[in-house]
Amino acid sequence: MKERSDPCYLLCDFDGTLVDSESLHLQAWQQSLAPFTAWGGSEALLTLCRGLSFEGACERLVAEYRLAISPGDLNQLRANHYQALTSGQPLPLKQGAERFIRSMQQYSSLSLSLVTGSTRAEISSTLSHLNWWSVFDTVVTRDDVQGPKPSPESYQLACANLGVHPSQCFALEDSLTGLWAARDAGVPAILVASHPDTSAPKGQARVICHNLDEAQRWLIGFIGSDHLGQGRRD
Repeated sequence: MKERSDPCYLLCDFDGTLVDSESLHLQAWQQSLAPFTAWGGSEALLTLCRGLSFEGACERLVAEYRLAISPGDLNQLRANHYQALTSGQPLPLKQGAERFIRSMQQYSSLSLSLVTGSTRAEISSTLSHLNWWSVFDTVVTRDDVQGPKPSPESYQLACANLGVHPSQCFALEDSLTGLWAARDAGVPAILVASHPDTSAPKGQARVICHNLDEAQRWLIGFIGSDHLGQGRRD
């Protein structure tokens, strides 16, 4: 790893934070649940499953609607549909995401990493299209851990890969699920609460921003200008 004076480590979530994948995930859920008549529709789905991991959402859906499928098989079906929807094409970015990453790259004291609940296959096309694989010092995906967010395992693994203490890091998250994962790993969180239903209990997040531009301004203020312009990567 490159040496940095007074380093700071930013651990970025992917879905909902850097990429706008909610509509594609919803399509995958709709296709997966289409064979079953006894489910409550898209609005009920979003309400019922918000804040849960994919595995947790499948368990709740199967129990709530008594679906004739196991949670594991439903999750695999969902993953297959999502992979078909996104295969070979980059996901749409959240507003300001590319600008945010470019800005953060200008700071030699800042390390960027990716900590996502998506699989490596689900993020590969987007990272390759944007040339972002080299941007991140470590990439932790669903494939790398046993417990998805809100388990702290993915953040713990990212810190271990980087060889740093959680207190040296910030998590950049858009959901309470991710916020709880970071909290339980001891990583202070920046919550980008772009969804109107996302609000953090008092004291749970280090700072709450409405979009990536606000998060960018806060981070620049935190890092300061001492290391601006030295450049981190090609």
